[in-house]
Amino acid sequence: MRVGGNHAGRRAGPDGRPGGRSARTEILVLGAAAALALLAGGCAYSFSGTNLPGYIKSIAIPNVENGTLQPNLGDEVTSGMIDRYIKDGRLRIAAANQANCLLEAKVHNYNADQTAQDYVVVLTVSAVLRDQVKSRELWKDDAITHTAIYSLTGAAGTLASEDAARAQDIQDLATDLISRTLEEW
Repeated sequence: MRVGGNHAGRRAGPDGRPGGRSARTEILVLGAAAALALLAGGCAYSFSGTNLPGYIKSIAIPNVENGTLQPNLGDEVTSGMIDRYIKDGRLRIAAANQANCLLEAKVHNYNADQTAQDYVVVLTVSAVLRDQVKSRELWKDDAITHTAIYSLTGAAGTLASEDAARAQDIQDLATDLISRTLEEW
């Protein structure tokens, strides 16, 4: 047994290294630690600014048009978008005639289809962000699609109802719109 230093009372390995680990094991451990450090560093991201001109401080979100047969879906999407922009706090919600930009959207598709064991809720929206100060389009996307899965069997990792899946789709859509509007990668 090797005694002394920071390794007092620990058994030496076959090559005399502390802790009973071989050189190969130590290399593997160090390699894994280095890989994790690189992954952690690669996953860290930050936003260096915004896609918006500096004079845009407010946004108007008029009622989202509902092009589906799903009752009240336009109102639910409108509320979800406004709530998310308020929570984000980087743009102030304003009336259309007072806002620096206008985010218009239309729900084109809503499906709640059953697969073998789960149900899939698909929400497809078009959206356009207009700069009302300079009368120009900042971005436009005709097919923003979000999908959520729910299961009536209570399967792990799935939502429990169509309402919950629809709410998740709306929340994901609102987060996506915030990202498209404000975040520069």
